[in-house]
Amino acid sequence: MESLVDDRTIVLGVPAYNEERHIGECLKSIQAQTFANFSVLISDNASSDGTSSICQRFAETDRRFVYFRHPLNIGAVANFRFLLDSTISPFFAWVGGHDILKPQYVETHLGILGKNSELGTSYSYFEFVDEFGNFLRSEHDVGTAAPYKFAIARYLWSVALGADLGPMHGVFRRSFVPACNFHTCVAWDHVFQSNFLYNAPYKQFPVPLYKLRHFEESKRAQNVMQRVLGRDDGTVNVRENISAFLNDFEQIMPVNSWHRYTKPIVWLALHDRFGSPPFRLTKLLRSLAKRVHDIKRLCAGSQSSSQP
Repeated sequence: MESLVDDRTIVLGVPAYNEERHIGECLKSIQAQTFANFSVLISDNASSDGTSSICQRFAETDRRFVYFRHPLNIGAVANFRFLLDSTISPFFAWVGGHDILKPQYVETHLGILGKNSELGTSYSYFEFVDEFGNFLRSEHDVGTAAPYKFAIARYLWSVALGADLGPMHGVFRRSFVPACNFHTCVAWDHVFQSNFLYNAPYKQFPVPLYKLRHFEESKRAQNVMQRVLGRDDGTVNVRENISAFLNDFEQIMPVNSWHRYTKPIVWLALHDRFGSPPFRLTKLLRSLAKRVHDIKRLCAGSQSSSQP
């Protein structure tokens, strides 16, 4: 597919659906970036509110912004993929239409990726804010960014612990993305992240640079499957999540001795997360990961405090 935006260092893809209340603040936070050599592609998933007029104003006044509107709602997964497939920049990031970037977001992540060509994604701690922009809490994940040298170790760590929100809101090196698959299921972003982590390690920046808007599920106009599929003809089915992961595993994992020994581990971890928990594997691994993370953080703090 031909790129819909100018070929710059990075494209920020903004998936949007009925974001009239928040899309303006989101796009202004992108304009305020300290790194200016970017393009923005806004993909409006057939919004029925004032999202279109707001996005068009940005596109008319800032040549870096391009607005595209789908005639019909294609669902969140297809919209995310459309943004990626419609651009060709060396680096790419998804920015939710109701989320907010801090000014140093792009500059910081490109700086980290520029120093290490083996890194696939740079992302940061993130902050949750409510629908009015009030701070709720700051979070960082436990194990997604495990800097393991071996791809299989990174993949198993991610599958067992569950991919966190952080990496999906970071900056991706595009050269590692083509091998990743998109699956239409509730946990599609988890499958994508585990797949990407097999291709390349992540790096986490220990300062919040991304504000993630949190909405109470009961107040949302659409349920989970309506947002994922774009139509109201499905219910949440955890078996679909397991099938998507296993299908992904079969495609990316070489058929060798590793395949034979790791597939049962993946199966157990997935059933523990999405189905009946036969051995409570995930709970034990999360507890262990938290302990390891706390120890690393304490060690890092003691080292920094001991330096003159």
